[in-house]
Order: sequence, then C-alpha cells, then structure tokens
Amino acid sequence: MTYRLLIGRLGEFGSTVMLECSTGFYLGVGHRTLRCLANGTWEGSDDPALCKIISCGELPTPPFGTKLGTLTTFGATAIFMCNHGYTLVGSHVRECGADGLWSGAETKCLAGHCDSPDPIVNGHISGDGSSYRDTVVYQCMLGYRLIGTSVRICQQDHRWSGTTPVCVPITCGHPGNPANGRTNGSEFNLNDVVNFTCNKGYILSGNARAQCRLNGQWSNPLPVCKVVNCSDPGHVENGVRQSGLHYPEIFSYGVTVVIHCKRGYYLLGSAILTCQHNGLWDRPTPRCLAISCGDPGVPPNAVVSGTHSWTYGSVLQYSCLPGEVLVGNSTRNCQEDGTWSGAPPYCTGASPGLCGDPGIPPHGTRLGGEEFKTKSLLRFSCEAGYNLIGSAER
Repeated sequence: MTYRLLIGRLGEFGSTVMLECSTGFYLGVGHRTLRCLANGTWEGSDDPALCKIISCGELPTPPFGTKLGTLTTFGATAIFMCNHGYTLVGSHVRECGADGLWSGAETKCLAGHCDSPDPIVNGHISGDGSSYRDTVVYQCMLGYRLIGTSVRICQQDHRWSGTTPVCVPITCGHPGNPANGRTNGSEFNLNDVVNFTCNKGYILSGNARAQCRLNGQWSNPLPVCKVVNCSDPGHVENGVRQSGLHYPEIFSYGVTVVIHCKRGYYLLGSAILTCQHNGLWDRPTPRCLAISCGDPGVPPNAVVSGTHSWTYGSVLQYSCLPGEVLVGNSTRNCQEDGTWSGAPPYCTGASPGLCGDPGIPPHGTRLGGEEFKTKSLLRFSCEAGYNLIGSAER
C-alpha cells in the first residue's frame, strides 16, 4: 500500500493523505483518506481500507478439453488444451489482468481437424465448418478476380487442401494506341474509362471511349484514325493543275496542288494550295486571267482597226485620214509581258492643238473626258492591288 498527499505537508497537523494500492490490487471497505489531528494521530487509522488482490473469476474448462491452472487472481495464468480430434479455437493461454478481466478470447474445443482457413484480402470465405471433409469457398469482392482454387477441403492431416488463393484487381490492360492517334488514360482496371484521340490531320472513325468490363475486356475495339481529305479544288480555266498524285487523285491532309496558267494568261491568287487538317484548302482557288495590254489610244487624225479586246495576241492596224501620211509601225501586237509592240505611229500634217487619245493602262482607269485638246487634263488611277508607275496626271 502506498500514500498520496492531498493537502498540506506530510506529517503536519491538517495534512491529508489518500491510500492507494499497487497494480493488481484494490482498496476494500474502510477509510480511504487519513487526516493528521492535533493530538498527533491520524483520523481514520482505526479502520483503514485494506488492499485486496484483484480476482478475474473462475474460467470454465471447455467441453472436450482441459485447463491447467487453478488460481483466478491478478497475474494468474490458465492454459487450455483440447482432446484428440478436437481443434482449439480462441486463446491457448489466458492471463488475469489488472482490470479484472482474462486476456485473449474465449477458448472452445470444436470437433474438427483444421484450423480456421487463411483469410483472403479483398474477398471473403463462405462456410464455417472445420471438421474432416468440410469445405470452404473463397470469393472475391466486385472488381477483383480469384487466382487459385476457390474450394478448399479439410483433410485428415488437419490441413486445408491446396493453397490460399488471392484476389487481384480485374484489369483489361492497356488497349493500345490507334494508328495515327493515342489513348488517353492511365488506369485500366474494372470500370475505368479511356478516351481515344487522333493526331492532327486525322479524323476518328469508331467509338471515342471504352470501359473496362467484368470479363477483363474493353467495351469497344480500338477506333481507326482516317486521314482528313479535302475536296477536289477543281481545274482552273485556262490553267494547268499539278499535284504529283496518281489517278484517282485523293487530296489528303498535307497534299499541295500547284496551279500554272497557260500562255497569254496571268495568275490571280496563290499558285500553291495546301490541304489543311480541317479538310479545307488554305487558300481560295486562283484564276487565270487573260493578259491585257490596255487601250493604246488613237493618234490624232489616225484610224485604228482590228480587235478591241486588247488581250495577248491582239493585232491593231493603224491608218491616217485622207491627205495624211502614217509615220511609224502600221501594226502593233499585244505581247506576253502586257505591252504593245513598237512605238505608237503618228500622222503627218496633224491639226495643231490636238494630242490624240493617250489610251488607258491595263488595270487602270482614266478621268477627264474624251477631249484631247491643248490644256485638257486627264487623271489616271489603278485598280486595287496595283501601283501606279508614271504620271498620275497628263
């Protein structure tokens, strides 16, 4: 027994102590606290509480077994054994603790040969028999599959047949990547989902997603990534198309087409077209337009005959009014570079004060009227996309 000071200094008048017991003992009936009186005695010392050893009570002997040990107080142990043909279930050795309880689990002797079957992680066992020829069945939780034998039998040698199976996650494995595409996802177990995408310039044909099923198979096969095709850009009038493709031409992503114009025509737009990943050409189809030399005008007192289209290959014929003589070339041709051949002719004896028609440059316009007398003013401008070279006013 020990003392614990509650009030004052030990041994002085008015001090109070509490009686305490060692581990495994408890205070019985009587005074548990003592107080120092003025006469030098302890109040309550005539009937102090005493420490008594803790008892855990009698442990019964299990049927079909024996128990070694008769004590039931703190620190006492009991050892259990089962008769031949019976299996001990629970604790083989139990000890009386300071809390008044026996350690371990209740001991039983069951008629059987085998111990409890080994547990299985992520699964459960059906069947609770352990006698000779009793069976247990192992099953896995949802999302897992059994590796090993699902049924085990209690044998005559007190062992369960076979080995303990294991439950492993159901997995479908990586489904692979579609050609010219990829699989997105890092988990491939039951109910996991992967998504399929195609590389730039390819379009998905098939299912874009798949889910891992209970049978370990993906719900959908791998899709196919088909190359994107552009529509036929067509043939340009008065032009020649070159693609380097064999017949029949298929204009897939990345294919380029080159357009050339025939002689006498010029290209308006881009000469190279490229099929893009969205199935559209990167530029609009160009056009081949006839080369024009423009209106060359009419010299004073001259007459111009021939075609009036002023395009490549056109021929103009010059002559003078009666009484005039033509000086220079009598014909002029529209050339491939967009200019007229030779210099403009003129007629001798021209009326003073007349300059004649100066013409209109190709892709240009003229303002100022149709009179070409002295002090007449003409203004020239170009179409959008063209720059004026020369005088803007004459």
